[in-house]
Amino acid sequence: MRFSVATFATVIVAAISSVTAQSPCTTNFVGTAEQLQAAQQQAIADFGNLFLVQKQIQRGFDLFIPGEYINHNPFAQSGRQNALNVLVPALSSPSLTFTNVHAFAGQGYGLLHYRMRNGGSSTAVMDKFRFVGTCIVEHWDVGQSISGRESNPIAFF
Repeated sequence: MRFSVATFATVIVAAISSVTAQSPCTTNFVGTAEQLQAAQQQAIADFGNLFLVQKQIQRGFDLFIPGEYINHNPFAQSGRQNALNVLVPALSSPSLTFTNVHAFAGQGYGLLHYRMRNGGSSTAVMDKFRFVGTCIVEHWDVGQSISGRESNPIAFF
């Protein structure tokens, strides 16, 4: 059996897309508690990758924050569109980078812990999210400035 290069390339692209494509979240998850926790772990990992690594903020929100969004950040209003209005332009800066990204989920919550760098400043950040099913509906965050002069050699990460 012979395949053309174009056919082979199409098969490879389709295979890669099926492995890397994120599915939209659901508020009506059907499965066991263990399956839900695994699905939430995958959701927070995928959201973190889209949001922090790829900086695809709109896509991350479209897939994982489709509706209600309660925000406890003291400098941002609740609401999905309010968050997008602030985050899309703020995170588009090429000097803003995220490293040491870790994602955890359990008991209906997801956490993203990472290092944020912008120019000469560096911050350790922890975002906490509440899920309904596999959709993110609520957010808290804390940040701590990293000076580089910390006495603890394992501080932050």
